Amino acid sequence: MNRRNMSNNLLVTLWVVCWAAITGFGACAPPVDDVEEVNDTSTTPTQDSLLPPEPLRLRTVGSGFQLKLGENWKPFFMNGINFGMAVPGTDPGELVTDREAIARWLELAGGLGLNTIRLYTLQFPEFYEEFALYQTRHPDRPLWLVQGIWLDEQETGDYIAQTIPFQEEIRNVINSVHGQADIGHRFGKAYGQYTQDISSYVIAYLIGHELEPYLVQETNDLHSDNTSFVGEYLSIVGASAMESWIVGMMDYTQNYSDTTYKTQRPVGWSNWPTLDPLYHPTQPHDPLISAEDFVGLDFAKVVINAKNQAGHFVSYHAYPYYPEFVIYEPKYTEISDHLGNNSYLGYLYDLRNHYDGIPLIIGEYGVPSSRGVGKFAPSGMHHGGHDEVAQGLHNVRQLRNIVDSGCAGGILFALMDEWFKRSWVVEKQEIPQESRKYWYNVMNPEQSFGLLAMEPAMPGTRRVDGSGLDWTGNPLSQKAGGAIRKLWASADAAYVYLRIDLAPDELPSLLYIGLDTFGEEVGDIRFPDGLDVESPVGLEFVARLDWSDKSELLVDTPYDTYGWWHNELLPQQLLRPAWNDDGLYVSILGLVNYEAYFNESLFKPRENQHSGSLRQGNTDPESPEFNSLADWMLSPAGDILEVRLPWSLLNFTNPASRQILYDDRDTWETETIETPGFRFVVVAAEPSVSPGDAPVIADVFPAEGATPMWTWESWELPQYKERVKASYNLVQQGIKALFAGDGTPYPSGEGSTISPLVW
Repeated sequence: MNRRNMSNNLLVTLWVVCWAAITGFGACAPPVDDVEEVNDTSTTPTQDSLLPPEPLRLRTVGSGFQLKLGENWKPFFMNGINFGMAVPGTDPGELVTDREAIARWLELAGGLGLNTIRLYTLQFPEFYEEFALYQTRHPDRPLWLVQGIWLDEQETGDYIAQTIPFQEEIRNVINSVHGQADIGHRFGKAYGQYTQDISSYVIAYLIGHELEPYLVQETNDLHSDNTSFVGEYLSIVGASAMESWIVGMMDYTQNYSDTTYKTQRPVGWSNWPTLDPLYHPTQPHDPLISAEDFVGLDFAKVVINAKNQAGHFVSYHAYPYYPEFVIYEPKYTEISDHLGNNSYLGYLYDLRNHYDGIPLIIGEYGVPSSRGVGKFAPSGMHHGGHDEVAQGLHNVRQLRNIVDSGCAGGILFALMDEWFKRSWVVEKQEIPQESRKYWYNVMNPEQSFGLLAMEPAMPGTRRVDGSGLDWTGNPLSQKAGGAIRKLWASADAAYVYLRIDLAPDELPSLLYIGLDTFGEEVGDIRFPDGLDVESPVGLEFVARLDWSDKSELLVDTPYDTYGWWHNELLPQQLLRPAWNDDGLYVSILGLVNYEAYFNESLFKPRENQHSGSLRQGNTDPESPEFNSLADWMLSPAGDILEVRLPWSLLNFTNPASRQILYDDRDTWETETIETPGFRFVVVAAEPSVSPGDAPVIADVFPAEGATPMWTWESWELPQYKERVKASYNLVQQGIKALFAGDGTPYPSGEGSTISPLVW
């Protein structure tokens, strides 16, 4: 079979899998088909059972890499995934993951068919021991390691002042991967006795992290006479102080590795488009307006000295929706791929052309499967708002763009969801910031990048599938007659869940679910749409369902937070519940894209996410109708309604301690308060026969009398479970379609032509 026929067969397979996932006819292939069962992980492998030491494992040749296996050098495309290990309830510096989980995650990474994992920083010794065990289980398909060396973050000051501690960390990391380190206890960083030598699998060092542009400029200004660095392995002249220092740190890395262990590995700096060396006309270049394009780092000026056999490479965390110049630059928007206009591919071409002759890898790419959106992109590859199927398809599209643009590698972000991550679209409401890790904010895109979901698994967790089968105990309230019969409430670290039982064959055309989230004496005692009914308790929110895509969660006007996010608060937006009887509720919007200007003219208006929209669907992953972003589901008989509402949309700042937004507009601080619990009032209605008139009330629940309060147990550490997302399957199949069996990309137009990836 020739390569073209083989690639076409792979495309047919991928198309079938994608079509099954999209339509619900059938299901994706089992997510871990290629993942072998992890058995005994209690022993440490001997070095004899691993690959023999190799002084030079990977080297740069022109714009690409070559990998040495045995005596042969072969082209190598760095196809990887970023490997974080901060489980729910922890920060990344805590590193509390056990061996069993590490072994399981390594199997999942290997099962994707990629060849590389990337670590941002040094891990505890147990990780490297489990990493070595993985290699002994899979000698025919090893996982290579791009080892990160972390530079401590800072908010002010001079990066060059970190030279001594950063060099110490470089030594610690290199010693550790060679199994020659004994690091004493240190807060927020890995430590211990490192005795497992896994250096044969280390193919590169990717040091540093995305730097803050204002600090880069401050460092340049403080050391304006530092315009060059001449080292034994790397040099640079005609440079900025920051560029010179970074090259010095890369040279130090290669020097220490070579002189101490007689090994050389390519080294790169972890950069991002904000600090790219390109000029972007549509981006403001005034640092008082924007930080995205007023200073850059250019590693095209780096010179590889004769002693350096490994070379160096450049790495960028590049996404299709950020910064604004990636989505708005005219020369990028004119570029198309097999699915249409794609400014991301245009940006990759531009970056690749600048670094001609130097390997360029995209150290992070991907989209999250979050409910919330951080940025919209015209290509459709938004920063969130994707279900798991769309996440997988977009990730494969980006990987193809990386291949077709001529990059030397791409490292997907990320293996698993991480609850500690912050995002600008929600961080003002996550109070205190250190509590973010204890709950899963589905409106935060940064928490949902993984192919492995970290989902709440608490006593209150429910599936929204319309069956009502996982609800136990007595309802919160009930009545004998009318359209609405019973109501249950539950909660976990992500959602508030409701089950409402309706009378058989009496499904109302409209259902209004009023939520009193703080106290019965504050809030709106009227319902929206002019309903002729008075609530016995003040309401902050009303979910209005009409059994269509127009269903949505509304917020009472004083409690609307939209203007808070962009400093346009109106007098009526108090950011706390307030008594009123006007029945005025507004849609819950999220500011996603600010206005964009070019030559002082507006060329892109503001864009908002309709965050309160409620989507019908089934949240049972085993169902062919599974939709990871679903909010409500009605049983086929129309007698059981299940709803889930994200904590963030209900203005919670920390549901683990029952804290809600309760601001005093006269102070600079953002205040919160603990809520005692919820009360619910549900109204069934029918459209009026007279156009323009309010809907006609059919039933009110509960009946006249007490409205019982519901509350939930606070928690300290959340319970969670792992679940392989549908996106895992699609990425797995996409890799099979894009790459030959030896890991090299098919030429553009052959295996990389994934035209069926359209939905």
